[in-house]
Amino acid sequence: MEKTLVIYASKHGICEKTAGRIAKNLGCPYQNVANLRFINDYSTIIMGTSIYMSKGSKAMNTFIKAHKNELLQKNIAFFICCCQTGSFQIESQLASAFPKELLNKAFYTGCLGRGVNMARLGIVEKAIFTKVSGITKSFFEPNIEEQERLMDAYKKL
Repeated sequence: MEKTLVIYASKHGICEKTAGRIAKNLGCPYQNVANLRFINDYSTIIMGTSIYMSKGSKAMNTFIKAHKNELLQKNIAFFICCCQTGSFQIESQLASAFPKELLNKAFYTGCLGRGVNMARLGIVEKAIFTKVSGITKSFFEPNIEEQERLMDAYKKL
């Protein structure tokens, strides 16, 4: 199979955990986008970002801007991890996290998991998050159905 890399940007660890699960299932490496410089050795790039305050990671946005033309030449997929549910919210969050031109080229887009690690939130951040979301405890809910959909799309490449 072609060389594949899963890259992620994770503020509080949920997207990192999800990227690790995907990479393990695919038998490929995964790497934090903040530490990644080159992607020329890979034909398939699966990119994921956590959604925070309805936006994707700045590190992922910076990476995509720097490598957009190169990404357009590869097999690409995009996923998010967030606390939202419902297809409208997920589509909206994907559109805010990744450029439309790349999303249109992707062999997969979706939300692969939701959750929050309360231990990684600062005091003020935790208070605001709890007030807005009503969530008071850490949780991680991988979206197994969507992960299987990603795997099925990947196998068709």
